[in-house]
Amino acid sequence: MPRWLRLTLGSICILLGIVGSFLPILQGWLFFLLGIFLLSRDVPLFARIAHWLRARFPRTSRLADRLHIRLHRKGVRHVIKEEVANMTNRQLKTYLSRRKQIGGLIGWLLLCFAVAWIGSLAEPGQWYAELRKPKFNPPDWVFPVVWTILYALMAIAAWLVWRRTGFRGKRIPLVLFFTQLALNGLWPWLFFGFQATGWALLEIVILWAFLLLTLVSFWIENPTAGVLLSPYLAWVSYAALLNFVLWRINA
Repeated sequence: MPRWLRLTLGSICILLGIVGSFLPILQGWLFFLLGIFLLSRDVPLFARIAHWLRARFPRTSRLADRLHIRLHRKGVRHVIKEEVANMTNRQLKTYLSRRKQIGGLIGWLLLCFAVAWIGSLAEPGQWYAELRKPKFNPPDWVFPVVWTILYALMAIAAWLVWRRTGFRGKRIPLVLFFTQLALNGLWPWLFFGFQATGWALLEIVILWAFLLLTLVSFWIENPTAGVLLSPYLAWVSYAALLNFVLWRINA
């Protein structure tokens, strides 16, 4: 293989490795290794890295070598198409039975609406009605309608992440989801129940941060799940702004 072609392919593989670290549909780590091994013939720094990798991870190095041979025989475009197809097929595999999936969907809906019910027990009451409110404060009937839709969407999003393998292998995204859900149920009690608008503001900022982490982790596992959480993040952002304004003008 000519030197210019090795350098070009190596650079392309490095870029694919970086992109693949954000897109689970690509085996980013494998392309990254292949790029290192291709560039190792002409760049001393990558040569030292490749030597260390071969000594430390011989099995992984053999995988990169096999991919290198496939690239040489079939071409870059064909190999990328094969890898994308293989990863897509693996992601589409579902290891839970249909009955478990249906039961899981019902369970996630029950969990989310149970949290909604717990939060609804902290009713706004006369205290909230007497607060000074900004012009962009929505009518009271908007809140139950919006939250009903959002709780349904977040339950479906969690189910989409969970249904492939259950809790096995999805521990981090689902722990983040449970954390933000608990914070979600706590906020009405801080704001309406205890009338602590300042503490509620601090809590909703923490909720927003955990929700963002949940959305990102869901998006990596299943982009549709990430999309379903997007309206929830937008509404919590609006609620945080409203909480801040209510806290300031009623202090």
